[in-house]
Amino acid sequence: MVNLFFLVIFALVGLLGYYLFRKEKIHRQQHEDLYDVFDHHPIKPPTLEIQRIHLWPAFTVTFFDKSDYDYANNSGLFERFNSRIQRFYDKDFPSEHQVTYKWIA
Repeated sequence: MVNLFFLVIFALVGLLGYYLFRKEKIHRQQHEDLYDVFDHHPIKPPTLEIQRIHLWPAFTVTFFDKSDYDYANNSGLFERFNSRIQRFYDKDFPSEHQVTYKWIA
């Protein structure tokens, strides 16, 4: 009986570890996508903050000034990054609503 208890605890710890490892790997890939989309342009790359709100994650992309924000918006980089984020989730994920773009005022 005791062995079964430790086996269940070990399995739960293993599942938690796998979940945390997978989550960290996805976040790292999402940050890499951010730099891949925005780094090849004449703007300072923005920062990415990922939060879990309700069922879906929420992403905040912050630019350091309005001119970089405007450049990225007018160049279609917002849509390109949204499509990169969409790849990590199913078709029901509303990336256009879950990714917020702003600049530091």
